[in-house]
Amino acid sequence: MAPKIKQNLLSLAIAVVMLFFVYYGINTFYSEPKYEDFCNQSLYNIRIDTEELCNMYGGRWLSPPALESPQTLYGEYICSKLPGSNETEVWLNCRPYEQRGYCDLSFYCGTEFSEAMEKRNRNVFIIAVILGIALIYLGGGILRLESVSSGIMGGGVLVVFYGVVKYWGFTTDAVRFAVLGIALFILIWLGYRRLNQDAGRRSGFRFRR
Repeated sequence: MAPKIKQNLLSLAIAVVMLFFVYYGINTFYSEPKYEDFCNQSLYNIRIDTEELCNMYGGRWLSPPALESPQTLYGEYICSKLPGSNETEVWLNCRPYEQRGYCDLSFYCGTEFSEAMEKRNRNVFIIAVILGIALIYLGGGILRLESVSSGIMGGGVLVVFYGVVKYWGFTTDAVRFAVLGIALFILIWLGYRRLNQDAGRRSGFRFRR
């Protein structure tokens, strides 16, 4: 196998392993919030058909505006006893079981979970961007062994990309523009610096900052 191919494979392997190393490191020391820690899933097995019960179990009773008339649920009926013609007869007066709304048990706890997840993703974004930029600088500005420095730079780019993807859906266009602009600037600066270093070595001069 040609030396250049070996160097490229080594660089690719370092970049990929670096990404997974950072990913599992963040998850080990800063785990994601779990949905069951916010919402009691056992409550979903309970039939809640009144606003009072819904409030008691921490849900929110919703009455959609489009619900103009009561809805029959489960094909069930509510019956009341009526006196029969004699003591042994019982008459039932039944009507469909009706309800004008429903209980959203995850309304409040789900919101808390989403807020916790957004906060965590924002922090992961900050951590990943800082680590990624540091790795890019380490690979592009300090290390000299080509295959190792290229691999660490590639790993830094992947780490930055991972952080951006984790928080991308929660950010505004202005934040996305700023982050991508900073990353692009650093990559271009390191690229020109490395080219100047390589040109200096080829010409016999040592590159100085």
